Amino acid sequence: MRDSLVVGIIGLLLMSLGWWVGLPFGKERSLEAVAQHVSGVLQQKSSETRNEISLLSARFSEWGVHPTAVQYSDYYAGLFDKTGILLAVYENDELVFWSDNRVAFDYLFGPGIPDEQYLQLDNGWYGLRKVVKDGREYYALFLIKSSYPYNNDHLQDEFAPDFALPPVYFLSLSPRVNSVPVQVGTETVFHIHQHAPLPEQLRWFNLLMVIAGLWLFLRTCPILFSRKMPVRLAVLLFPATLFLIRLITLSYPHVFSGLQVFNPSLYASSFLFPSLGDLFINSLLLLYIGHYLKKTLGGSKRRIKGFLPLTLIFLMLFGLALFITPLIMGLIENSRITFTLYEVFSLDVYTLLAVSSIGFFFFAYFQLSSVLLQFTGPILPVRKNLVWAALAALAVHITASHLIGILDFKVILWPVPALLLIALLRADRVIITRPRGTIILLFFFSLLTTLWILKYTDIKERSERRVLAGKLASDEDPVTELLFASAVTTIQESHAIQRMFQQPQRFTNAALASVIEEQFTDRYWNKYIFSIHVYLPDGAYWGVLTETRPPDLRYFEDLIYELGEPVEGSAYLHHLYSYPDNLSYLAKIPLYDSEGALQAWIVIGLESTLFPGEIGFPDLLIESDPGPLRKLSGYSFARYMDGKLVGASGEYNYRINTSLYDDNLKPFDFEDYKGFNHLIHRPDERTLIVVSKEIPSFFDKVTIFSYLFGLFGLLLLVVTYIQDPSVLNAGLFNHLNVKIQMLAVGIILVALLSFGFATRFYIESQFQEKNYSILSEKIQSVLIELENNLKNEDYLTETVIDRLRLQVARLSYVFFTDINVYDPNGVLIATSQPRIFDAGLVAPRMNAEAFVKIAINQKSDYIHPETIGNLRHLSAYVPFRNHANEILVYVNLPYFAQQEILEEELTRLLVTLVNLFVLLLALSVFAAFFITDWITRPLQLLQESLSRIELGKRNEPIHYRGSDVIGELVQEYNRKVSELEINAEQLARSERESAWREMARQVAHEIKNPLTPMKLKLQMLQKAVESGDENLEERMRRTSETLIEQIDALTQIANEFSNFAKMPRAELSEVNLNQLIENTVTLYDDVPDSKVQFTPYTQGTPIVRADYNQLMRAIQNLIKNGLQAHDDDREAVVELSVTAAPKGYLITVRDHGKGIPEEMRSRIFQPNFTTKSTGMGLGLAMVKNIVHNINGKIWFETESGRGTSFFIELPGELNDEAAGNAHL
Repeated sequence: MRDSLVVGIIGLLLMSLGWWVGLPFGKERSLEAVAQHVSGVLQQKSSETRNEISLLSARFSEWGVHPTAVQYSDYYAGLFDKTGILLAVYENDELVFWSDNRVAFDYLFGPGIPDEQYLQLDNGWYGLRKVVKDGREYYALFLIKSSYPYNNDHLQDEFAPDFALPPVYFLSLSPRVNSVPVQVGTETVFHIHQHAPLPEQLRWFNLLMVIAGLWLFLRTCPILFSRKMPVRLAVLLFPATLFLIRLITLSYPHVFSGLQVFNPSLYASSFLFPSLGDLFINSLLLLYIGHYLKKTLGGSKRRIKGFLPLTLIFLMLFGLALFITPLIMGLIENSRITFTLYEVFSLDVYTLLAVSSIGFFFFAYFQLSSVLLQFTGPILPVRKNLVWAALAALAVHITASHLIGILDFKVILWPVPALLLIALLRADRVIITRPRGTIILLFFFSLLTTLWILKYTDIKERSERRVLAGKLASDEDPVTELLFASAVTTIQESHAIQRMFQQPQRFTNAALASVIEEQFTDRYWNKYIFSIHVYLPDGAYWGVLTETRPPDLRYFEDLIYELGEPVEGSAYLHHLYSYPDNLSYLAKIPLYDSEGALQAWIVIGLESTLFPGEIGFPDLLIESDPGPLRKLSGYSFARYMDGKLVGASGEYNYRINTSLYDDNLKPFDFEDYKGFNHLIHRPDERTLIVVSKEIPSFFDKVTIFSYLFGLFGLLLLVVTYIQDPSVLNAGLFNHLNVKIQMLAVGIILVALLSFGFATRFYIESQFQEKNYSILSEKIQSVLIELENNLKNEDYLTETVIDRLRLQVARLSYVFFTDINVYDPNGVLIATSQPRIFDAGLVAPRMNAEAFVKIAINQKSDYIHPETIGNLRHLSAYVPFRNHANEILVYVNLPYFAQQEILEEELTRLLVTLVNLFVLLLALSVFAAFFITDWITRPLQLLQESLSRIELGKRNEPIHYRGSDVIGELVQEYNRKVSELEINAEQLARSERESAWREMARQVAHEIKNPLTPMKLKLQMLQKAVESGDENLEERMRRTSETLIEQIDALTQIANEFSNFAKMPRAELSEVNLNQLIENTVTLYDDVPDSKVQFTPYTQGTPIVRADYNQLMRAIQNLIKNGLQAHDDDREAVVELSVTAAPKGYLITVRDHGKGIPEEMRSRIFQPNFTTKSTGMGLGLAMVKNIVHNINGKIWFETESGRGTSFFIELPGELNDEAAGNAHL
C-alpha cells in the first residue's frame, strides 16, 4: 500500500512539473540566459574565424594568386558544412579566392568596412571579420542563423549547430517587445526575442513527462479504489473519476499549444476530441479503462439469463462500437493527416499517432467486449434469449447509425463479426486457441481499418479534387487584384524606371523588366511567375534589339479583348478566362513622363504556379504551405475549350478532343478509365476541366493492410507487456513452437533486410550513374547550341551578353533544364532562373570547388553535388572555348530544377521496394505461424499425451501416419506406452501379492501372539488337574477368563481382517446424519475420563444416501481413535459436528490430542499402519473405503500438540438458504 502511494505521488509530481514548466513564469529570465549563451558562442566563433583567416593568409603566401585543386578540396570544400565559416580574399580590388558561393562577397567589399560587424544578409545572419595582410584583404563570415525569403522543405530558418538553439528565437537589429540585447563585450550587436512560449523540443519533453506521470498515477488509482470500496462501486467510480479528470485537463495542455499534434487545424472533432493529441490520449485512457475492468471483473462467474439484462449488455457493446466508428471515420476523412500508407515516404509522425489511436480504440473494444460477454455465458449451445437480445440490440444499433448519418452497412455491421470472434475466443470450450485467435483478431481489425482508409481517403480526395477543378476553371483572386492596384501606382511613380527608360540604347527590355518585377516584393506574389514586356506608344519593342523578340503588343491587346475580363477596382488588370496556358491575369499599364505624355506601355502577365508551367521551376521559390492545392501536385489535368484540348499536365495522356467526355453533362462527374479516376468538370458550355488521379493498385491496397497488421501487432505486444509483464516473462520464449517461429521470422527478416539494403544500394548507384549520364549529355548539347552564337566572339561585350541571356532562356525551354553562364572570373552573366540569385539563395559566383577544378586545374568538365539550404542536387560545369580556343564562358547546368522529379523517381522505386518488403514480411509471419503450428502439432500431441500418462490407467496411443523423425518418436512413444501398461499391471499384481503376504504375516503374527499364553495356561491347568490341586476350581476360573479374553482378541482380529479384505456391499438408504451420530455418541456416555460432544445440523434435516451400519462403524472408529489420542493426565474430549458443504454435508471429528507426527501423515490411510502400540492399523483404511463407497471424500488436518480434525464430505441435497451459506 505504501509503495502504491509513493508511485501515485511521483506521478502527480511529474504531471505538476510538466504543467509548471509551461507557465510564462521565468520566460524573460530564460531569454536573458539564451542571450548570454549566444554572446559566448559569438566570441568563440569570432576566435575560430580569425584562426581560419590566419591559416588562409599563411597558405595564400605559399599558393600565390590561386590555390591548387588538391589544396582546396582537402580543406575548404567542406569548410562551411563543418564550421559554418565562409572565406574570401581580395587583391587589387579583385576577388581572387572564395571558399563557397552561398554569400555574394562583392556586395560586402568596399572602403570603410569595419574589421568586425554583424550583418543580416538575404539568406541569414552572419558575423563578419576582416583582416588586411600583405596587400590582401581577407574576409570571413560565420553563420549565426539561416533566414531565407521563403520557407519550405528545403529552406528552413534555423540557427547554426554551434549555437544549439531551436528556431523559436528570432534576431533583430532594433529592439522588439520583450526582446533582450545580445552583447559582445560592451557592444550590443543585435537583439533576440522569443516567438513561441517554449521550444518545441521542451514542449515534447513536457508532454512525455505528463504522460509518464499520468501513467504512474493511473497504476496507483485502481489499487486505492479496490482496497477502499466494494468491487461494484469501484468499477463504476474509477472510470467516472478518470472521465472527470480528463474533462478538467482538456484545457490543460496550454504548454503544448505550439505542438502541431494539438493544433485543431490538423484534426478536430468535438469538445472531447479537439485535436489529434487529445484523441491519442483519450484512446489510451479508454484502453486503460478496458484493462482495469478486465482485471477487476475478469474472474467473475456470474451469468445473466434474462432477456432484458442481456439486451442491455448488447446495447452497451453496440453503443461502444457506435462511439468508435464516427471517430475513426472523421479522423480519416476530416483531417489533414496522410493515410496513403503505401506512399511510405510521405508519412509522418501524425500518421503514426492517428493509426496508433485507431489500434488502441480497437484493443479497448476487445477488452471491454470480453468483460461484458463473460456475463452472457457461452454462445454454444445457442440460447433463444441470447439470440433475441442480440438481434434487438442490433436493430437499435442500425437505427441509431442511420440517425447520425452512417448509411453503409459494411461500416455499421462491423461489430457483429468482431463480437463473434471475441466470443469464440473466450468460449468455455476453446473453439479458437488463444494465439491463433489473436492472429485472427489482428487480421480482422487490420482488414477493417484498411477498408475504411480506402473508402474515406477516396471520399476526402474527391472533395479536394472538386476544389482543384474549380480553381483550374477560374483562378480569380481578390487579394491579387487588390495588391496589384497598389503595385501599379509604385511602378508609375518609380524614378529608377524613369531613368532607365530614358536610356533605351544602354538597357535591354529584360533589364527594365527585372527592375519592374522588383516592385512586387511581398511574399504573396511567389504564387505567380511574371512575364514583363515594355513597348513604345506605337507598339515598337523598347530597348536594345536582340536576336529573339517577344510577341507584338497587338498580340496581348487581342488576348485582353477576346478573353479578358476587367477587374473591378483596377483600370489596367484583366482576368483571362479559360486561357490555354496558366496565364491568369494580364495587365497593360501606361507609363507617363513628367509632363503627362504617354511614353510606354508595360505589359505584365501573371502565370499561376499551382501547376508550374515554367521550365525547371524549383520548389525552392515556393512557400511550404501556399494552400491546400499545393498538395495536389500528383494529379494530371487537362483543359478543353470548345471541345479541343488547349492545355494538359501530368502523366496521363489526354485525347485532343472531348469525345470521351461528351456524355458527361453534370457539373462534376467521376469515372474510371485506363487505371485513372477522372473528375470531369463543366463550369460552362465552352469549357471542360478534367483532373485525373491514378487508382491505387491491388498491391497498394495489400500494402496498407501489411503496414497496419505489422503496426497493430507491435502495439499489441507493447500494450500486453505494459499491462501484464508476466505474459512475456513467464517462459513464453521457452516453448519450442515459439522458438521455431522466432527463428523462421528472424531468418526471413535478415534475408529481406539484406536484400532490401543491397537493392537500395544498387538502385541508388544506378540512379546516380543515370543522372550523371543525362546531365553530361545535356550540357554537351547546350555547348553545341552555344557554338552558333558565341564561337566567333573574342570578348564578352554587353551586346554579346544580351544575346547570350536570350539564348540561355530559349535553350532552357528546349532542354528542359536551368542554365547558368559565368565569365572567366566566375561571375554570373546569364541565367534562366534569376530568382534564385535575386532572392540571395546563391551568390552570383561560380561554385568555388568547380571553379578550381575547371579554371585552375583545366578539367574538361566537372559534375558534383551542391546544396542550397537543405536541397542537395547535382551540378555540371564545362568551359566554352571560342574559335581561338580561349575560354570565353563557363556553362553550368544545376539540376535542382529537376531534382524533385529525380527524387520522385527514386522514391517511387524505394517505396515499391519497402512495400514489397513489408508485404513479404507480413506473409512470412503468417507462414511462420501456421507452418510452425503444423510442424509442432505432433510434438504438442506428444507433450499432452505424456502429461496424461498415469500408472494404473489406460493411456491412449498417438495416431500419426508420417514416417519422419517425429513419426519415429511417436512410434517409440506408443511402444513405451504399451510396455508401461504391461509393466503397470505386473507391478500392481506384485504390489497386491506383496501387500497380501505382508498382511498374512501381520495376521499370523497377531494370531500367534495370544496362542502361546493360551497354550501355557492350558498346560498349567492340565498339570493342576493331574496333581489334584486343591485350588483347581479357582485356577479353572482364571484360565477360562484368560482364554475367553484371548479368543475375543482373535475374533476381533479375524473380523477386522474380514471387513478390510471383503467389504460387504453397501445397502444404501436415506440416512439422517443427526440421528446416526447422536446414537453413536450415546455409546460413549459411560466411558470414564472421556467426553464426546456433538453439534447437530440446524438448517434442516441432513439426509444422505449411505449404508447406516458401515457409516456408524466409520464414525465409531474415528471417535475411538480420538479418545485414544489424548494424554493420560487429562480428560479426552472429542467434538463432532455436521455443517453444509458446497455439494452436500460435512462431518467434522476433532480431538485435542497430541496430533499426528509429520513423518506419518502421508501413510495415515494405508493398511496395517498405526500410531498405537496395539491394533492392526486397519481402522482408518476401512473408514476410507466406507466413505469412498458412497462417493464421499475424507481428509484430515493436524497440528502437533493441539490435536487432529478428520473431515468427511458426503453428497446430499441442500435447501436454497443452506446452499447460499455453503458458498460463502
